[in-house]
Amino acid sequence: MRGYINACESAYNLLTLGKALEQNVDGDKKSFTLQYIDWENWNNNVFHVTEEYSVMRSTSKEHYRPDVVLFVNGIPFCIIECKRPDMKEPLDQAISQHLRNQQEDGVRSLYVYAQVVLSIATDQASYATNGTEPEFWAKWEEKFQSKDEEKRYNETLLTLKNQPALSSSQKKTF
Repeated sequence: MRGYINACESAYNLLTLGKALEQNVDGDKKSFTLQYIDWENWNNNVFHVTEEYSVMRSTSKEHYRPDVVLFVNGIPFCIIECKRPDMKEPLDQAISQHLRNQQEDGVRSLYVYAQVVLSIATDQASYATNGTEPEFWAKWEEKFQSKDEEKRYNETLLTLKNQPALSSSQKKTF
């Protein structure tokens, strides 16, 4: 597991700090930093969301399919497992699935780049980073300044929830 955590740390450093490179141009050495994500200007990045993203396991030809993967510039930045709320302990099951996926015989190659993993079940959510033991996952909580703010938030969610999905001609890459 230590090698996996070191790989995650290396990926984190590359994503946040970039990669320093040198190039010789007509005998003159130039240095620059390649940034994988533009942290200053978010509009310069490309965002994608996919569901049931199929990844081949490292030790077999079987595939695991995380429910939702969020990509930034092609990098799997966030992995989400969704569970039905009528299941017994849905968040615990989602967390367990994340941890199984991160095992040597799972799909570590996907998780190495993820900066956050989420487990959700309708109105409950937990989040963590790679390799986090279940007891250390944080609970997601919405905090509101007032009841009016909470009401507006819930009304907005209800409006968004009941909109039809966009057709492929209406979709926009941000």
